[in-house]
Amino acid sequence: MNKKNKIVLNNNIFMVKLILKCCPERLIGEILMQLFETMTSLFMSVVFIEHVFYAIENHESFYGIVKFIVMSVIFLILVQLYKSYYSNVVSPRGNQKLYEKMNRIMFDKVNDVELECYENPKFYKKYTKAASQTKGTALKIIDTLSRMIANTAGFLYVLIKLFIIDKLAVVIAVVPCVAIYYIQKKINKINYEFDMENIEQQRKKEYINRAIYQGEYAKEIRLSNIHKVLFKKFDEANKEMLANIDNYGWKFIKLATGQGLLSGVFLYMIYNVYSIVRLLLLKNITLSGFIILANLMAQLNSDMGMFSSLFARLSGYSRYINNLREFLNYKPKISQSQTGENICWDAENENTIEFRNVNFSYNSSKKVLDNINFTIKKGEKIALVGHNGAGKSTLVKLLMRLYDADSGQILANNKDIKVYNVKNYRSLFSCVFQDYKVLAMTAAENVLMGEFDDKDRDTVEESMKISGIWQKISSFKNGINTMLTKEFDKGGEVLSGGEMQKIAIARMYAKNSEIAVLDEPSSALDPVAEYDMYNSMMRACEDKTVIFISHRMSSAVLADRIILLENGRIVESGSHAELMKKDGQYAKLFEMQAAGYKGEYK
Repeated sequence: MNKKNKIVLNNNIFMVKLILKCCPERLIGEILMQLFETMTSLFMSVVFIEHVFYAIENHESFYGIVKFIVMSVIFLILVQLYKSYYSNVVSPRGNQKLYEKMNRIMFDKVNDVELECYENPKFYKKYTKAASQTKGTALKIIDTLSRMIANTAGFLYVLIKLFIIDKLAVVIAVVPCVAIYYIQKKINKINYEFDMENIEQQRKKEYINRAIYQGEYAKEIRLSNIHKVLFKKFDEANKEMLANIDNYGWKFIKLATGQGLLSGVFLYMIYNVYSIVRLLLLKNITLSGFIILANLMAQLNSDMGMFSSLFARLSGYSRYINNLREFLNYKPKISQSQTGENICWDAENENTIEFRNVNFSYNSSKKVLDNINFTIKKGEKIALVGHNGAGKSTLVKLLMRLYDADSGQILANNKDIKVYNVKNYRSLFSCVFQDYKVLAMTAAENVLMGEFDDKDRDTVEESMKISGIWQKISSFKNGINTMLTKEFDKGGEVLSGGEMQKIAIARMYAKNSEIAVLDEPSSALDPVAEYDMYNSMMRACEDKTVIFISHRMSSAVLADRIILLENGRIVESGSHAELMKKDGQYAKLFEMQAAGYKGEYK
C-alpha cells in the first residue's frame, strides 16, 4: 500500500472510530438499512424474475406463482416499513446524538487550546474548516461506508451467480469499472479544491451576515456609510465564488459526462449485445436465461461502478478528515488539562508572584514586554497604567498563564508557574476583562458563569449588590432568573453598557478568588458609578490582592503601588505620593488628566 492510500485508510478509520465513539447505533442502523436496500434490489432484478420465468417455462401451477408473488409483496412491505421507521425516527435521532457528541468533542478541544490559537489566522482557519466540515463529513462517511458494505455483499452474490452461469460475462462486466474509478477520483480531487477555494469567501460572507443582523453593530451601521463597504465586500466574495463555479464547472461537466456515458450507455449496450448473441446466434440460453444474464451483468457493473465511486469518495473525504485530525491531535502549549502541583496560597506561604526578566512578543514580532521585573505581594493593590499598546493587558494575560513568556520566569511562591496544575493555578484569579461578554443566559448564570442552584442565591445577590447592579436586576419580574438579551427569549432584558460591565464585575466577587484582576473595569461607567465601584471593590477585597488596569489616573490613586509601562518596559513604580514627588512621566499624565477634568488643559 502506497503512502497516499495509507493516509486515506488511516483518516477514514479515524473517522469511523469517532463515529462509533459518539453514536455507534447510527452507523449500525445505516448498514442494516443499506443491506435491506441491496436485498430488495437483487430480489426484484434477479431472484423474482428468475423464479417467475422459470416457473412459467416449466409449467408450474398458477397457484404456486401467485403464492410466491404474494409472499414477495409481504416481504417488500416489511422492508418498506423498516425503511420508513429508520428514515423518520432512528436516523434523525441518531443524527442529533451524533452532532451533540461531536460538538462536545470540538468544544472540549477548543476550550483546551491556548489563547494564542485564536489570534493565529492559520490555526483559526484550520479550526473553522474542521468545525464546518465535521458533521457533514461524518454523515457522508456513514452513508458511504454502509453502501460499500451492502454493495460488497450484493457484488459477491452477483459475482458467484454470474460466474456459475457465464465466466466470460464476468470479465466483460469488471474491466470497464477501473476507468470509472479513476474518473471518480479525479472528480473528488477537483471537488475538494473547489471547496477549499470557497472557504475563505464563505467566511467573509458569514461575517458580513453577522455584522448586518446582530444588534451590537446596528448603531454604527445606521449612523455611517460602512454598510456600503460591507455590501461591496459581500458582492466581491460572491463574485469570487461565482468565478470559482465557472472555473470548476466545466471540469466537472467533462468528467461527469464521460463517466455517465461510460457507465450508463456504453456498458449497457455491450451487455445487451452479448446477451442477444447468446440467445439468437449461439442459441445456448433460454429467454429467462437471457433476461437473467443481462440483469446480472448490469447489476455486476452497477455494483462495481458503485464500489469504485464509493471508494473514490472515501479518498475525497480523507482530505476533509485530515483537517479534523490535525485539529483534534493538536497538542496545546498550555493545556487546560495540564497536570502538576497544586499551589498552596495560605498563611504558611509567602503568597507572592514575581516577574523575573520576562520578555514576550506575539508571533516573534516586536517585543510587547521587555525585561519586566516586579513582585506582587499578598493583599497588595497594584494599578497598571500607561498609554494604549504599552503592554498592560499582555502582562495580565501572562500572569494568568493564558500565554507563556518567551524568556524569563513568572514565579508563584518561588516556583515557576509552569510546574502548577493549570486549572488550579488559574483558580487563584477572578478576572474582569475589557472585552467582557454577557451571555444569553439568566442574570444569575451570567454572574456565576455556571449552573445556578438556589444555594447560590446569597452569593449571587451579594455580588450584585457590591458591583452596583442589584437594584436594576431586582426590579425585573424574574429577578436574578431574568434572561439577559433577547437572543432566545422575547421577554429577556437588554442591559446598557455600564450595566453589563457591572454584571462582569459581579462575576469577580462571586468567584471570590485570592487575586482580583480587572482590565479597564470602569470603561463603560459614569464618574459616579466608577467612584462607587472602586470604593466597593477596595472594601470587598480588603484582604485580597488586586491588580487593575486603568487609563484614569484618579483611580490609580487608590492603589498601594502604581506601575507605569511604556513600550513594554516598566519606566516608573511606586505609590501615588512617591511618583508625584518624583515629578516624572506619571506625574505629568496625572496632572494632564486633572487639568482636563477642570477644563484647564490645552
